[in-house]
Formats: sequence, C-alpha cells, structure tokens
Amino acid sequence: MNPKKRIAIVGSFSTGKTTLAEAAAPKLGLPLLPEVAREIVDLGFKLDKDATVEVETLIFLRQYHNEMTHPEFVGDRSLVDVMAYASWVLENQDRRKEFALWETCLGIAKHHLRSQYSHVFYLPVEFEIVPDGLRPMDPDFQADIDRRMVHLLGDLEKGVNVPHLGRFAATAYLASIGMSPDEIMALFAKAKDFRADLTRYQVEHITGKTSGTKYTPPNCATMLTYGLCCQRVKEVECRDHGRDGRCQEAWLKHPLSYYRSKIRAEKKKSDSKTRSRAPAENAQKSVEPDESREP
Repeated sequence: MNPKKRIAIVGSFSTGKTTLAEAAAPKLGLPLLPEVAREIVDLGFKLDKDATVEVETLIFLRQYHNEMTHPEFVGDRSLVDVMAYASWVLENQDRRKEFALWETCLGIAKHHLRSQYSHVFYLPVEFEIVPDGLRPMDPDFQADIDRRMVHLLGDLEKGVNVPHLGRFAATAYLASIGMSPDEIMALFAKAKDFRADLTRYQVEHITGKTSGTKYTPPNCATMLTYGLCCQRVKEVECRDHGRDGRCQEAWLKHPLSYYRSKIRAEKKKSDSKTRSRAPAENAQKSVEPDESREP
C-alpha cells in the first residue's frame, strides 16, 4: 500500500511557494490547498504585523481543517508557516487573555504536527520581494519570518515540542531584574534544544538590544491564563503560600512586584540583624582590656 502524499511547501513570503505548489499539484495528480491567509483578507482581516492573535488562531484552524479534510494534497503553506507568523505577533504585541486561544492551537500542533505531512519542502529567501498587494515590502520582516520557520522545522525534525510562551516571560522577567542578554543566554544554554544563534536573536529582541523595545513580563493574571504561574500546579496551592503569603495579597498583581517585595523584606531582615549585632559588639569592646596600654 502506497503511503499518502501530504506535501507542504513552506517558507517566508515571496519565496516562490505558490508558483511551486501550483506547478507541482497537477504534475502529481494531487489537490492544491491554497493559501488560507488570502481567504482571511477577503473576510476583512489584516495580516502580518497588523494581525492579532485571534486572526492567527483563525488562520491556524482553517489551515488545520483544510489539511484534515484532504487525505492527500500539495499545500501552499502549512501549519508551520502559521506558527512562524503567530510567534512574531505574540512577541510584538501586549499580552491579553485572548492569547489563550493560541495556546489551544499549540496544543493541537504538539500532538499532530510531526505526523501531519509526508514531505515538507522549505524554500529559503533568495529573491527580492515581489509586490502582490498582500505581504509587506519589508526585507527585515521577511528574514525574521524565515528564521522562525527554520527554527520550527529544526524542532519538527528533532521531535522537540513547540516552545512554550514561558520563554518569553522568563526572558522579559530576567531582563527586568537586571540580568544581561549574555547571562540570560547562559541559562537557556542548559536546554536540550538550545541553539545559540536563534536564542541570541530572540533574547536580544525581547530585551530591546536589537528591537529598541524592552518588553515587560506578563502580569500575574496573564501568567495564570497561560499556565505559567506557580500559584497553582494541578490545582495544588503554591508552596510559597505557606512561607510568606505574598501570592494571597490583593496588591500582588505582577511577578516583579513579588520580586521587589521579597528583596525589600530580605534587606530589612539583613539590616535588622546588623543592628541587633551592633550593641553586643559594642558591649564586648567596652569590657575588653586595652592591650596597647602598658601597666
């Protein structure tokens, strides 16, 4: 029995995917799955840098539906493409509770992405951008999407799960408390799927070194929505509740507030110990003989 042909042609915009897909489908006798993004534009939604997480979720679900309802196909783009664009949107927009919609898409990708295609053909950036009335005339954005695509394909080949948004939150948090990009890089270097070039690009972008915008970590409500907060793990209360109770305070709404509160408390505790030692040390000095004085 011949395996089903489920062919995905992937890559950044203006790399020749549509031309190749339209030529390959009839040659192979397979149906062509057109680019979903163009259908979304016809509905009145904006794409790329102007897209929202809701739009990216809609594109993902339509792409997934198209692929699941065709046993064989040549796809002009794939779920990998959608994930690359969506990752840019999520990193470059303020966090909202609606981002949880995309988490559902990541859950689908985690379980189905590796078995979704029989062949994946990646087209690198080799030509100047051709105006098509849809994609931006922005070579930097084109290259950014290409880098994200390559990273996702590398993870797909190795069987690594889709990276969690926790990396964004961790990077933004560590930068906010004073860690340098190199120090953050050193922490991520311990991960099994660490790639120095891509990690440096992401870290320097989030910390503002290359983007010009230093991102702040999500607040507590958003962290809970994403399942990133340690306040609840499988509905078990955070162990810190039994230590200092900060997470139960109404004023605590951001991880940085917890950090600053903890630092102030530790400093106050240290200062208190220093003051308590001072009288005892002074008293000891008052009773010690002055050995420098001759009898």
